[in-house]
Amino acid sequence: PSSGAVGSDFTAVIATDGDGTTTITTNSPSVCTVSGLVVTYVGVGTCSLTAHIGVGSDYSSADGTAQVITVSNAPQAGLRLISISGTYRSVLKLHSIGGSGTGKVTYAIASVGTAGCSLVKGTSLKATRPGTCRVTVAKAGDANYLAGHSTATKVTFRRSRL
Repeated sequence: PSSGAVGSDFTAVIATDGDGTTTITTNSPSVCTVSGLVVTYVGVGTCSLTAHIGVGSDYSSADGTAQVITVSNAPQAGLRLISISGTYRSVLKLHSIGGSGTGKVTYAIASVGTAGCSLVKGTSLKATRPGTCRVTVAKAGDANYLAGHSTATKVTFRRSRL
């Protein structure tokens, strides 16, 4: 391939007339790694790979010309807010799962809904009355992953029990 994204991989195919063992080496281990003929993209940048063929019964060994692949940031994967509920007199701590990389996680009210929701210090949610609201979680991009956000998750507040 001429391009790829961090976290993906492919199995290399080496075309040769020789009968020796074929291998691949990476010239850029911070961008791509090799295990057998499987190449995995581990960082953003230029992946440079060189094919080799060992001595065979009829041919001598040879090295190919380095092949270059552009590796870009990968999208966030599986970022979502854990569905939560509580009483409207409590403050609910928001938690997310999934996502990739080290980017900062933030929350936003996607729809105030019937509960009159608001964020507290950006990581908790409170309501002024029983009902529902919708919240999204976002994760900033970093060196290897693009920024991304979840779909809205319904958060339910019920009356407190006395």
